Amino acid sequence: LRCDVSKSAEVNALVDAVAKRHGAIDILANNAGIAMAGDFLEVSEADYDRVLGINLKGSFLMLQACARHMVKQAEGGRKPGAIVNMSSVNDTLAIPTIVTYCMSKGGVSQLTRASSICLAPHGIRVNAIGPGSIRTDMYKGVVSDPAAVKRVMSRTPMGRVGEPAEVAAIDEGDRQAALDSVPRRGGAVDAGADHEHVEHGVRQTAEIAHHRGIDCTIEDWDADADDAASIAMAADVPQS
Repeated sequence: LRCDVSKSAEVNALVDAVAKRHGAIDILANNAGIAMAGDFLEVSEADYDRVLGINLKGSFLMLQACARHMVKQAEGGRKPGAIVNMSSVNDTLAIPTIVTYCMSKGGVSQLTRASSICLAPHGIRVNAIGPGSIRTDMYKGVVSDPAAVKRVMSRTPMGRVGEPAEVAAIDEGDRQAALDSVPRRGGAVDAGADHEHVEHGVRQTAEIAHHRGIDCTIEDWDADADDAASIAMAADVPQS
């Protein structure tokens, strides 16, 4: 099956075909994405539309189409589904040569937060993974010379590129956690480059809990990954 995720007709046709073939849709790994490197002043409207169309609009259309099936399935008594979006550390970490990519991933992270609240009443969990530099074809296309590799390693404390299997392990954990009704957000796979995201996630989750009338203060936990998940589980809200 082929699909241009930036086209709603193709997305809907794909999702309907998968649901018909398998009888239901239980999991969405929302992973389509591209990056186009270049000088900010030289980014064309066509470049902008292509990156945002696939990375952000595509993520929205695919999530929405699958969620519609999952809601109907849940209303029919089936166990609620799980959605895992592929964000990036570049949702916050800005890189001047991939401005459109950074914009799109910031949108994906907000899409994850907003849709997780929208779909929570149906029992559908929406999580996100925020990888750093991972050894994929996209990475090889962007980091194409020794100078570029040196720049990437300069902001990577562990001094190495991540492997796809490491992302897949978190993806599997997120999907299983979502199916088991454990509210959490997939971690950042970035070799230590984005530790500040964890503290932000702790604080934001505590704020959500407070607005929902749940007694939860950030002083109760240290800002590390396990404790961030503990806050979310104790408060029973999607973690950001």
